[in-house]
Amino acid sequence: MTLKTNNAKLKTPLNKAEFVRTRKFQSLFLRELSKQMKKIITYIVVILLILAFAAYFIFSGPGTTPPSPPITTIPAFYTNIIATHPHDTSSFTEGYLIYNGKLYESSGDPDYVGKSRLLKIDLNTWTAEKQIGLDKKYFGEGIAILHDTIYQMTYKEHTLFMYDMNFKKLKEQSFDTDTHEGWGMTTDGTNLIVSDGSSSLQYFAPSTFTFLRKIMVNEQGMPVGNVNELEYIDGYIYANQWNEPYILKIDPSTGAVVAKSDINSIWEQERRNKPNVDVPNGIAYDPNTKKIYITGKYWSQDYEVKFQ
Repeated sequence: MTLKTNNAKLKTPLNKAEFVRTRKFQSLFLRELSKQMKKIITYIVVILLILAFAAYFIFSGPGTTPPSPPITTIPAFYTNIIATHPHDTSSFTEGYLIYNGKLYESSGDPDYVGKSRLLKIDLNTWTAEKQIGLDKKYFGEGIAILHDTIYQMTYKEHTLFMYDMNFKKLKEQSFDTDTHEGWGMTTDGTNLIVSDGSSSLQYFAPSTFTFLRKIMVNEQGMPVGNVNELEYIDGYIYANQWNEPYILKIDPSTGAVVAKSDINSIWEQERRNKPNVDVPNGIAYDPNTKKIYITGKYWSQDYEVKFQ
């Protein structure tokens, strides 16, 4: 007789309580596994991002523009005092230049009582050789001299006066600017360059005072306002900034401020001498002697200086 043997494993059935515990354990295990996998994936993503940024900064070639360019500072130049000379403390200086060895100054009149004037000053005695007054309805502003013609602007009266070198009036010319005001004026030897209290420098034809073009004064692309008295020196425009202690050096091809000087110490010196002095305003350059002079409204001194 042959006996048959059942090799199948005998299974003991689970009761209900054991079944529930088993299912609960499996559910908790899977949930915890899912959490751990999410953490692992997050760590991997963060590591990959860090590696990607590192690779960008390490392997980016020359000329690659960074997301945020570094902030740079406008170079400073020093205004060193060489000598001092007396300045008429009644002069509310608005225009200031040297031509053929003589200093010319335009004085304004904040009260409109007939004090605006044009002066010619001897650089040996620092006294006025000649002067002419403006009608009290005018506020005298910036001046320039080109081809032996003196140009004097007015503040809000839209009038330009032209004189010969003996102060004989040749012509009155109407003009206008972006702000409808005249502030500073200089010349590059060809055109007249005018400031109007904004960031704009406007070029005019000397014979007709016809507007030609303008540049915007800027510091690293940002507009620089309150540009006031002007002087053209060796291819650059130097300018006072109204109510600020700065002299700006401006590239006339772009309007960019390429350097500036803080003259607050000189301004403070003037305040000690005369408490009611007004702002710095006046830059004059003698192309023959290479001397530079600065002053301000109601200042007691003209300062011979050197820009370094």
